[in-house]
Amino acid sequence: MRKIVLLVITLLIISGCTNSNAIGNNGYGSWEKKDNLLIPRDGIAAVNLDGKIYAIGGFSKVGSIARLIEEYDPAKEEWTFETTTPIAVHHAAVAVVDGKIYVIGGFKKGWIAVDDVFEYNPIEEKWVKKKSMPTARGGLAAEVVNGKIYAIGGKGDEVEGANEVYNPESDSWETLRPMPTPRNYLASATINGKIYIIGGRKDGDMASDINEVYNPESDSWEILKSMPTVRSGLAASAIDDKIYVLGGENVIRTFSNNEVYDTKLGTWSNAKRMPTARHGLAAVNLDNKIYTIAGGLSPGASYSDVTEVFDPSN
Repeated sequence: MRKIVLLVITLLIISGCTNSNAIGNNGYGSWEKKDNLLIPRDGIAAVNLDGKIYAIGGFSKVGSIARLIEEYDPAKEEWTFETTTPIAVHHAAVAVVDGKIYVIGGFKKGWIAVDDVFEYNPIEEKWVKKKSMPTARGGLAAEVVNGKIYAIGGKGDEVEGANEVYNPESDSWETLRPMPTPRNYLASATINGKIYIIGGRKDGDMASDINEVYNPESDSWEILKSMPTVRSGLAASAIDDKIYVLGGENVIRTFSNNEVYDTKLGTWSNAKRMPTARHGLAAVNLDNKIYTIAGGLSPGASYSDVTEVFDPSN
């Protein structure tokens, strides 16, 4: 049995190295380090609202769940305290509609999935509890199309393929066609009204390279070309017609990979790797640069305060 376990670990290491070397280290773009977060975190969420980044929740360095929301102002190039969330959650999903931030789902203490939805108005500094999600889950994705929030995947009692849409105007949820491959700790991005769901963990905690796209107009899914590297706990952000998929982990290591999916060509390429390999990070597009925020430096429970910015134009 010991020999079998060692063989499996060796194969995983070889696989990870092979995938990493396959895309190379010399991709395009450049990285720049920015101000560190006030509190190191993992399983964090973040959004861009009116040119500022809000970093929300996650595990804190001491192992507790952070209620802290930090705000990054690119003009001042620093993180400052904004507010706290109504409840402490990690691996929540976040979205912005009409100048308000929505915090959806996540895990509370004990890795218990929640169905809570909270709306935050930064101008009024006010929280409002909204109608709960039909399916409690954490490690999910949230994307906005035509003013509605699509909550996809995650894990509750089991790994979910759930696809539920929230209408902020009516404060109501609707259940849609589920994702073909249920998974959590996935990456997502929206381009031209279509939602791309990439990587993540399948049932049995197996990381994946799966790339699927959802069309809200037809309530239909399509399976696309797989990501070059199998990984979960990753993040993604879109610029123009390309999706940059960053970081992640498997059972052996964390990744610095920055793999790019061209939605027009249906092809993958490589961009310059992150300086700091991480999982459980957030990625946000601000002025066509991608801010990668926090995340664990090693697989499992680990934390960082790192903020690094990728510029694809350099």
